[in-house]
Amino acid sequence: MVIWRNTEVATQHFPGGIGIRPNKRDLSVACECEWQSAIIFEQYHALRRRLACQSLTAWRVSGYPDYDTEAKVQADIVDAGYATTSLTSGPELIVNSTISLQVTTSGYTDRYLAHTGSTVNTQVVSLYSNTATQQQASWRVRTGLGNSDCLSFESVDTPGSYIRHSGFELYLSAIEDAQRFYEDATFCPMTALSGSGNSVRSWSYPTRFIRHFNNVGYIASNGGVQTFDAAKSFNADATWLVISGFAS
Repeated sequence: MVIWRNTEVATQHFPGGIGIRPNKRDLSVACECEWQSAIIFEQYHALRRRLACQSLTAWRVSGYPDYDTEAKVQADIVDAGYATTSLTSGPELIVNSTISLQVTTSGYTDRYLAHTGSTVNTQVVSLYSNTATQQQASWRVRTGLGNSDCLSFESVDTPGSYIRHSGFELYLSAIEDAQRFYEDATFCPMTALSGSGNSVRSWSYPTRFIRHFNNVGYIASNGGVQTFDAAKSFNADATWLVISGFAS
């Protein structure tokens, strides 16, 4: 039986993964598979089978699910209230406080999660940086737009704009009155994957965490199929030290 752990890992068993082309019988068997994840509990077998079958019908020639396919699967998870018993853990982030998120990866600890225009990236910031740079690296913690048990991050220097993901990359976007925006702009802090601090999980893609890669912000999955999912230094890259904001 194929063990379905998430829509990316499953591709290892299908075209474009390890090069095995399934026949119709294989696909039928695969539709009975279990979807296992560190985030998702085992008891939801019926939903797992349904989501697995939805994704199996949408493979492209490359063998990987496209963004719209994965988004549909994740939307079903959200609609079903499919989550862990506790959505947050680790050091608490206080709603309405202003924070900065410091990189913890060795050699890059002088960098903080910031933005340049709409691009979310990491920048070198200190108490001696100019006001504009300090503001770009400061975020107001808000109640989660897509789930009140989690959080959203509003820009200090661009009020009304939030960190959200699109195509797995992080952007600063003005708030939209749309459920997809709310979900994509919601994140759940948890105990650090490496050392002290927090890791920040995407609400709409619960196996993905805010990670810096080549100084750009993404939601990434450890060892996934995307370049920015690289396993090397993943846990450190996806761990952030929360400090008081450089600007308020």
